[in-house]
Amino acid sequence: MERDNIILIGAGGHCKSCIEVIELLPQYNIRGIVDNELVNLDHAFSYPVLGDDATIPNLVDNNTFFLIAVGQIKTATIRRRLYEQVKGSGGAFVTVISPSALISKRSSIGKGSIIFNLAIVNTCVTIGTNVIVNNKALIEHDCIIGNHTHISTGAVVNGKCVVGEEVFVGSNTVLVQGIRVTSNVVIGAGSVVAKDIESPGIYVGNPAKKIADIE
Repeated sequence: MERDNIILIGAGGHCKSCIEVIELLPQYNIRGIVDNELVNLDHAFSYPVLGDDATIPNLVDNNTFFLIAVGQIKTATIRRRLYEQVKGSGGAFVTVISPSALISKRSSIGKGSIIFNLAIVNTCVTIGTNVIVNNKALIEHDCIIGNHTHISTGAVVNGKCVVGEEVFVGSNTVLVQGIRVTSNVVIGAGSVVAKDIESPGIYVGNPAKKIADIE
């Protein structure tokens, strides 16, 4: 079987986690990694280092797909910039779904997104582009998850929630049914969001309250 090539952009801890999922999928071959800090190395995590961000236009071809493998906690600025750089260079994105994830056939997942091990995406969910749904996260029915957002490990997004763009939902956080979260929000680990979040910033606690602006 001919396999599609994937180039990973970014070589930190999140990249290692992406590799673990991709290696479970026989339809893909990891062609290599792009990272500004590793240009003097031949290999990283046993895969070739292909160059820095400036090499991206030279790596675009019809049998190669890209995945942004930079992590996201406080801000999605780098992930969004790299996504737009690849897109502007004519590159195509892959959607990676772990074989152990449970995804409803009635849901949709945007290009450049990755769904990690044991995650559950229930019926009629819409997930945008360049999104991370991390290990054991649960997104319940009729939710909308915006572009460049990270639903972290063990987080629970209950039914009919709407999460904006460039949002980080921390580990074991719970969004109560029907909650709306605006864009550019960070929700700390273990928080419970029981009321709509209408302004950008950093929120923590049970119930979640704003503690700071995002710098």
